[in-house]
Amino acid sequence: MIPSMVVSRRSAALVVLAMIGCGDHSGSATSDASDAAIDSSVSSCAFDPPSTPTGGVVNLGTGENSFVPVTANENFPTYLGPQGAYYIWINVRIQGLDLGDGTDVMSRPQTKFSVFTPDGTRVNLETCGYRLPYQDGGDGYMYLSMSWLSMFLPTFGESIDNNPIQLQVEVLDRDGLYAIDQRSVIALAPTPASP
Repeated sequence: MIPSMVVSRRSAALVVLAMIGCGDHSGSATSDASDAAIDSSVSSCAFDPPSTPTGGVVNLGTGENSFVPVTANENFPTYLGPQGAYYIWINVRIQGLDLGDGTDVMSRPQTKFSVFTPDGTRVNLETCGYRLPYQDGGDGYMYLSMSWLSMFLPTFGESIDNNPIQLQVEVLDRDGLYAIDQRSVIALAPTPASP
């Protein structure tokens, strides 16, 4: 270990983001022309929920270190990372959804994050329903184990300055229960992230 090496929570989140798989990586490759800039060619990134919610509760939040509920039209911080990426922190809590068997990652619920402009254009990079772990909060809710760093398409990130955006989180468990939460917020001009 290099004594001068310090790993911040943000750096660790970037590493986790790079390492998280979208699914089981089996099946045939597909392509989606609408997401040409994003590698969505692995069929295991498929997220195929029912057309309407079928049960359970999901709540959108923010907070890098703990869950803070997001309220409609609130000012929402955005960040400019040290390598030039624009991003936000999203947090989630759920209730009444199956968390899986605790050992098999593929049994975890899929959690999908989306960020849209008012005209419905998706501006975040990730398209997968990730199989993320949740932890019991002791209050009847299960909380995302680590807040999610959602990165913007660079052209959108460069233009952020009090822009309205729509945040969305969807959760689909292995039993087919599907819940969704959305909030319109005002994306503040990005502040440089601390190392």
